[in-house]
Amino acid sequence: MKFVNKKHERAIKLKRDLDKVTKEHETFLSNLEKAESRTKSSTSRKAWGKFLEAGESEFNTKEDKLYQEYYDLMNKEFDVNKSKIKFTDKKYKDKFMDEKYINDMFKAKTKEKANGKTVKKKR
Repeated sequence: MKFVNKKHERAIKLKRDLDKVTKEHETFLSNLEKAESRTKSSTSRKAWGKFLEAGESEFNTKEDKLYQEYYDLMNKEFDVNKSKIKFTDKKYKDKFMDEKYINDMFKAKTKEKANGKTVKKKR
């Protein structure tokens, strides 16, 4: 994939990292559920519960951090609400977190700059 700039590359990396952590989280939950279903004593079930809480907390923290970085990057680069490219479009399966959306936003910005129609974000 060709990136238009470092921020484009960073946005894609953050999205992929978030996908990876989410998949690890789902695997963790699945494996824990299988192991817990084999446990018969209530003491062991309580231990699994504490292990689940610790794991959930860790994964949620990672996911929140990555999403916040991605959100801040996208909103710093673009006025997402006023953009002609809408993440609610049907072609963006994952909406705001879709790679096609990220690519389209950065390509549109590059095209605008090339045409000399750079639109600065109002603060």
